[in-house]
Amino acid sequence: MGGHTHLPYTLALQALARPMWVDQVGTAVSSRTRPGAPNSVNLLRWGESTGCCHIEQWDFEPFDRIFVRKAVSVMQPYRSLSR
Repeated sequence: MGGHTHLPYTLALQALARPMWVDQVGTAVSSRTRPGAPNSVNLLRWGESTGCCHIEQWDFEPFDRIFVRKAVSVMQPYRSLSR
C-alpha cells in the first residue's frame, strides 16, 4: 500500500511466483487532487471465513458531501490458496 501520488488504484501484478497487488491510496481530505480523481480513501476488510481481503475504494461526492463506495477488489493471499 502506498500513497502520496493522489491517484487511487489497485493492480494485480502478473507473472510472479506468488500473488501480489499494488494498492495506491488517494487523497482523503486535500484540495490537491488530480483531474478525474476526487478525494478518496481505501478500506481493507479481511474476511476470516473466506480468507480473502477486500479493498474498497470510497470516493468523496461533493454534492452530497459523503464518501461513496466506488470499487471493490478481492485479493486471495497465497497462504489462503495453499489450504
